[in-house]
Amino acid sequence: MPKKVSNDKREAVKSGIRSGRTTMDISRTTGVSKWTINRIRKEEKNIKARNRGGRPVVVKKITNAIIRLKFRQGLLRTDSDAQLFLRSLGYSISKRSVRRLLRKIGFKSGIKKYKPFISYTNQKKRLKWCRDKTSWTVEDWKSVIFSDETKINVWGADESLAYYGLKNCDVLFQHDNDPKHKSRHTTNWLSDNGISVLKDWPPQSPDLNPIEYVWRQLKSKLSQYDTTPRSMDDLWKRIDKEWNSFTESDMQPYYESMPKRIAAVIKRRGNYTNF
Repeated sequence: MPKKVSNDKREAVKSGIRSGRTTMDISRTTGVSKWTINRIRKEEKNIKARNRGGRPVVVKKITNAIIRLKFRQGLLRTDSDAQLFLRSLGYSISKRSVRRLLRKIGFKSGIKKYKPFISYTNQKKRLKWCRDKTSWTVEDWKSVIFSDETKINVWGADESLAYYGLKNCDVLFQHDNDPKHKSRHTTNWLSDNGISVLKDWPPQSPDLNPIEYVWRQLKSKLSQYDTTPRSMDDLWKRIDKEWNSFTESDMQPYYESMPKRIAAVIKRRGNYTNF
């Protein structure tokens, strides 16, 4: 007889499955066997299949037009983005239905290679900064707290909040060159509170900040809720809960990617990379 899994561990496994983590990763963080995780994964698929029936969701023509415009403006980029947007408008719609809708209004799925423009001056700054960091190990990078802002909407584009990816630790703090980060007020506050800053962060360098991948995981977790948040406070509680559900093991791959990111920028002589 297989060992019975506690409800807490079962929910942890389900959360990992829904956020797209691998069986091996979930097993390592929960202690549940891979066989049991695969069985729960199969159960989840069966539940989704049963819930797939019923009348298809009808999206208004004006909403289709707005989605098309947002994709062309770059405000939406993926089927997950479109699903979150539709849910914010009150539509209960699966990702499969979203993909079908996107095909219907003229979009094809695929992986687009994004090539951001980086000025020659900033390429030189990126190259120099990365060359200075070639001796840093994964353990060195683990002493860095990465930060960035992301926007998560409540009902649409009007109400949103910025959430900073900062957890409490007495380590090096990274932030970009946004004017408010470089202001005297911010600089003095960091200094007064004894917070050391990772110096000379190069401009136009989102590919050097692994927290972008964490935002994707966070938004994926938030998209699993059956209902949209009723208020800003409700949204904040969900964000706080899901943010604090991340473990050190969840963050490990992102820190391990840092030497590769540094090497990629050097190889490209400061130009864009695929990260």
